[in-house]
Amino acid sequence: MGTSILMVGLLFLLSFVNGLKVSGQAASSPPTAADLLQVAASLQMYVDELPDMPKINGYTSHKGRPRAAHLTIGMFEKKWKFHRDLTATTVFAFGMSSTAATVPGPTILTLQNVPTYITWENHLPSTHILPWDPTILNAIPKTGGVPTAVHLHGGIDEPQSDGSPFAWFTADFNQTGPAWTTQTYTYLNDLQPPGNIFYHDHALGITRVNLIAGLFGGYLITDPVTESRLNLPSGSFDRLIMIFDRSFNKDGSLYLNYTGVNPPVHPQWQPEYFGDAIIVNGKAWPFMNVQPRKYRFRIASVANARYFRLSLSNGLNFTQIASDYSYLPHPVVVSSILLSPAEGADVIIDFSKSSGEVLLQNDAPYPYPSGNAVDSLNSKVMKFVIQSPNASVVDRSVVPKSLVTYPKPVTTGIAKTRYLGLYEYSTNGLVTHLYINGKRLTDPATETPVPGSTEVWKIINLTQDDHPLHLHLAMFQAIEQRGLVNVDQFTACMNITYDPIKCNISTYAQGPLFPIPPTEMTWKNIVKMAPGNITTVVVKFGYVHKNASYPFDSTAEPGYVYHCHILDHEDNEMIRPLKMAASTPPTAADLLQVAASLQMYVDELPDMPKINGYSSSEGRPVPANLTIGMFEKKWKFHRDLPATTVFAFGMSSTTATVPGPTILSLQNVPTYITWENHLPSNHILPWDPTILTAIPKTGGVATVVHLHGGVDEPESDGNPFAWFTADFNQTGPAWTKPTYTYLNDIQPPGNIFYHDHALGLTRLNIFAGLFGGYLVSDSATEGCLNLPSSSFDRLIMIFDRSFNKDGSLYMNYTGVNPPIHPHWQPEYFGDAIIVNGKAWPFMNVQVRKYRFRIVNVANARYFRLSLSSGLKFTQIASDYSYLPQPVVLSSILLAPAEGADVIIDFSKSSGEVLLQNDAPYPYPSGNAVDSLNTKVMKFVIQSQNAPVVDLSVVPKSIVTYPKPVTTGIARTRFLGLYEYSTNGLVTHLYINGKRFTDPATETPVPGSTEIWKIINLTHDDHPLHLHLAMFQAIERRGLVNTDQFTACMNTTYDPIKCNISSYAQGPLFPIPPSEMTWKNIVKMAPGNMTTAVVKFGYVHKNASYPFDPTAEPGYIYHCHILDHEDNEMMRPLKLVW
Repeated sequence: MGTSILMVGLLFLLSFVNGLKVSGQAASSPPTAADLLQVAASLQMYVDELPDMPKINGYTSHKGRPRAAHLTIGMFEKKWKFHRDLTATTVFAFGMSSTAATVPGPTILTLQNVPTYITWENHLPSTHILPWDPTILNAIPKTGGVPTAVHLHGGIDEPQSDGSPFAWFTADFNQTGPAWTTQTYTYLNDLQPPGNIFYHDHALGITRVNLIAGLFGGYLITDPVTESRLNLPSGSFDRLIMIFDRSFNKDGSLYLNYTGVNPPVHPQWQPEYFGDAIIVNGKAWPFMNVQPRKYRFRIASVANARYFRLSLSNGLNFTQIASDYSYLPHPVVVSSILLSPAEGADVIIDFSKSSGEVLLQNDAPYPYPSGNAVDSLNSKVMKFVIQSPNASVVDRSVVPKSLVTYPKPVTTGIAKTRYLGLYEYSTNGLVTHLYINGKRLTDPATETPVPGSTEVWKIINLTQDDHPLHLHLAMFQAIEQRGLVNVDQFTACMNITYDPIKCNISTYAQGPLFPIPPTEMTWKNIVKMAPGNITTVVVKFGYVHKNASYPFDSTAEPGYVYHCHILDHEDNEMIRPLKMAASTPPTAADLLQVAASLQMYVDELPDMPKINGYSSSEGRPVPANLTIGMFEKKWKFHRDLPATTVFAFGMSSTTATVPGPTILSLQNVPTYITWENHLPSNHILPWDPTILTAIPKTGGVATVVHLHGGVDEPESDGNPFAWFTADFNQTGPAWTKPTYTYLNDIQPPGNIFYHDHALGLTRLNIFAGLFGGYLVSDSATEGCLNLPSSSFDRLIMIFDRSFNKDGSLYMNYTGVNPPIHPHWQPEYFGDAIIVNGKAWPFMNVQVRKYRFRIVNVANARYFRLSLSSGLKFTQIASDYSYLPQPVVLSSILLAPAEGADVIIDFSKSSGEVLLQNDAPYPYPSGNAVDSLNTKVMKFVIQSQNAPVVDLSVVPKSIVTYPKPVTTGIARTRFLGLYEYSTNGLVTHLYINGKRFTDPATETPVPGSTEIWKIINLTHDDHPLHLHLAMFQAIERRGLVNTDQFTACMNTTYDPIKCNISSYAQGPLFPIPPSEMTWKNIVKMAPGNMTTAVVKFGYVHKNASYPFDPTAEPGYIYHCHILDHEDNEMMRPLKLVW
């Protein structure tokens, strides 16, 4: 077992042990249910008075006018008395100081339209006080600490202040999650109506644990103009009460299970937490002395999983005036109120209509609605003790006939109707996890509404439990709840398709209609989803109380989430991203229109900045040590296109470019480069977590740099598993060091390039801009050639991109086969052709010869380049090494990552010369080029007043390297290239039917030469690239009876068993003279067997590698269509002695 694997295992083990480690935990056997019940039963009810939680004003005043306040509220570990007779309990609590911290936390009083700024500080210890489960998606700090993230439940706030689960932070902000951006959150308090919301922890995977520990508190938004006229009970007669349940160990400590319901899958997680003691405002079964008058109670359930169906003894009723979010239009008198976790009800109780004692009771089964009946403990909540009438107490408050009217939900002008399925999964009858629409939190967002829009969501609950759905940012309201019929049959279909339309939902949504309770006929932030029902809600992504736009960018990162608010469900994947989209996804016509609007040939071709990969000492070249970073920045691809957010290489953010700077190195003079990642916590492009991908645990963009064509030690090769995030905060299992060594002595002088190579993200990172040129020069060899040089020697890197109207890069959000891969597509083709970072640029040239080192850095597009005006290319080198003699060509075919070094003599033409492309896409049998992608760039030949002196030449002979030989071959290998699909849609591509992570089967000996026979069984051409090795095609032969042969190969994966010699009988295709040299890309034509000689050593001198090529992490080889490479058309290449 490798060291890296051992380390991964060790880290997981440490995480698991740490998850079960609890500070101060006694070393004894876990308490039984009877033990816990006994502790709760020993606590006498109604002996502690109901606390009125401390209040903090979220505003200040200046000259009698309210102004924004800046608060600092911390999270502290402290002792808390939940009951007179219970030993003080260690808790986590919010407060302005440790002394003042409480459970629940202080109530923050805010005013509508007056912002509140809160710096949330984490002062918690390095170890949690409760057990947690590292096998679910968790915030796990690298160096310990309790992660926290504060969400204002019901707040409508900018994404950066929403408290994303990935925006966690530890004590002193020592470690932060991938979505963390700011210490101070902004709460504008103007978007939501006046009402009762609350703040609570929202850290990834441990929300349930942190709330059990005590991290929640009230947040009230008041609108004096609206509310003063209502004349509701106020002052000491207006109380917030937060109800939850807890179990305690005998020593008073909080109890949370150590063993999960399904330990082989999740050692600690259980699907619901139910405590034996009912707690109100931090006291178990408290009492409250009340006057015989009206009181207002803002009730919030902050239990993890328990529903409360509240009622009053002595025949008293509630008069409900508001929901968990906004006022009702009229008061509603009810005898009971059903509250799910995180749901609230704003009620008036008139104690003048009773006397003596009134109990607040609960009779909700748990889990709700079909679980256990309540017992003598959890059926009691608290007691109101009505005092004797006090003549001095005059109750002038009223229950108004009407309250506040908001626009009703309408279903006309709906932007979109969405279906959501709620699923519960199990093994051996034991729950393992819960999903929405069969997707994980980390799967790409599928709910992408437009700000200001209204949508209809139809939520289908296929589980046995009621689920309280909560949407961040949005306000919503149920308009219909209907039972399903033949639920088992429908569920069986949904478990296969996850598509209610395909499952014919209309046939099953034929059950009884259940009326929406009048108390819920208002805008809410929690709507209960009954089991076996389809609940239709209208969702408003904007204001409901005024017609105005969001005063912030709701489409910004890290976006929002929506989830079930049973915390145990939310923590185990019943949560999904909610990504606001600037507009509906662009169509192909939209993208084409953007590209077509860009006038061609208005931007001059840039000459990318150059960095010397060497320095000098006493007139001699010596190695250089460079530091090159990767930065997020804006880049102008065209004069008329808004600046585009890109990732770019450079010595600094200011100097970073797309492509990156060209590194000029000298043969036999090493270059040392420290590649630094300064990228943000989130990618600028969508990615697909269902393919093998580098996914940093705490966020960040994974990168690793490969020198394409470099022959370097394994540690400096840029293995896909050697990825790292910003500041090397997280690294992949194959990462070894930050500084790479490029000896520059093994490859011939020539044109190679560097690019990102992170696992499963290469196509995205290169698409974002992470590539640049690297030229190896040898003055001894090249000086005598007298080729065009200096400003007449240009590197041009060609690629394609599509852009959104705002100038941002477009990459598809939907895959070709979404049920398998929601985002991945087999090839990316852009509408605009980019050269050196400019769309269709021009270059002014003189009447003379120019050298162009052309590199195709497109993801998947082949370029078959030609020149107008009858000009030809004179090719002098391939993508790797010089040709023995120049080759004159009318066109050059370049695969992705392939290059051609050419001379163009503009003295043989005049005026304007177009560089053109006519390669079908995908190549060779795809779409014909159109009016956009057929153009590449324009050369404008300048008129000269005097003759141009051009001393450069096209030499008759260039550089001769040993030819490939087939004698003394160490081994002959057969490789098959396969494409797989379901329902005719591509799912993945393999080499020899194997995955990238399968053990290496290509294990050559250093210094050896092998024959590789590559059989392409797909319809596309594939550019094969080998790390470390140099290779050259010597034969290309068509296959006969291809379908028959493919059928055999799909069964055996063995060309010998399939009698390859019988099928390799097609025509021989000549190897083009321009490819008769050592290369790092060889094109594999479809339906052909290409024979290549592969050299695992030098070709230009007889010497051994100056490093150990057998070291870890080894090398790889792959198709260089990046979309194929990222989806498994890549294999390990492990050299062995």
